[in-house]
Formats: sequence, C-alpha cells, structure tokens
Amino acid sequence: MKKEMWKSSAEKLKSVRWLAVMAIFLALRIVVSRFSIPVGVNLYFSFDFLINAICGMVLGPTAGIVFAVVEDIMSYMLFPDGYGFFAGYTMTAALGILCYAVCMYDQKQSVLKIAIAKAVSSFGINVMLGSYWTYVLTGGSKAYLYYAGKSLFKNAVLYPFQVLAIVLLVNLLIPYLSRHHFIKAQKSPMSFIA
Repeated sequence: MKKEMWKSSAEKLKSVRWLAVMAIFLALRIVVSRFSIPVGVNLYFSFDFLINAICGMVLGPTAGIVFAVVEDIMSYMLFPDGYGFFAGYTMTAALGILCYAVCMYDQKQSVLKIAIAKAVSSFGINVMLGSYWTYVLTGGSKAYLYYAGKSLFKNAVLYPFQVLAIVLLVNLLIPYLSRHHFIKAQKSPMSFIA
C-alpha cells in the first residue's frame, strides 16, 4: 500500500465536508444492517456489504477504519445483542473496510479489484476471523470448524451475487462520484481488469 493513500485518507478526517459524508454513510450503514436475514448462530445475510464497499472506495483506509470503528460501537449502543460488546467484531469491521479501501480507493475501478476485495473480506475475514469470534463468544460449545464450515458455505454461495451487486452499484455511482470529486474522474462502465 502506498503511504500517500493513508495520508490522503487521513486528511478527510480534518474536513467538515468529509465528516458529513462519513455521517451519512454511518446512518446508512446502521439502517441497512438492521434489515438482515438470520441463517444460523451469529450468521446472517444483509446488504451492508454494499455500504462497506462504497465507504472503502470513497473514504480510503484511514478514514474507513475510523468509520468502521465508530459504526460498530454506535450499532452496539443503539442495538445491543445478547453477547455484549466484543472488540473482535470491531476489528473485523475495520479489516473489512480496509479490504475495500486497499483495492478500490484512489484508483480506477475494475471488476477484478472488486472481486479480490470481496474475496478477502468474505473468506479471509468473515469466514476465518468471524467464525473464530463466534467460537470464542459461544464458549467453544461447538468446534471452530463447525462455525467456519457454515460461514464458508454461506459466503461461497453469496459471493458471486455480492460481487455482481457491488459492480452494478459502483458502475451506477461512478458518474456521480466522479462529477462531485468523491473519487478520481473515471468512466462507467468499469473494465474487467484495470
């Protein structure tokens, strides 16, 4: 990762305009995450991955991580769950935004970059790390591989649809985001490999 990427993203934390954008993303993320479909113990389907992808693309790594930490804490404060606050999930949220930021921030968008970001987020973070947190929070009542297997199945089934949804949304937003200088100017539709 380029040092400039972190620096330009950190500068957004000093701008009232960007803080307002982050607040809008924060409200969207909290609202969208409330509409989820449970598919197992601590396992659900939601459309919040779309907000994460756009946040990573627009905010970058530094501001994106701050956004993820604030969002996770606020979500817990507004809608506490049965497990109590758990910092592992805050770290998972920050790493998820970081995946999108590394692949999509301050660069030309492509289907391949989105697919890579979503793969790392889904399989590296959600399956491996998220399953571990569930294992820890449930007191090891079932084996880690039990939770990882369920999460792997869910993420593998949803992966192509989620990548397609992100690609469609990004293509739809590129003209607006470029015109209003939220991202570097680029044309839509995006290429497969940038």
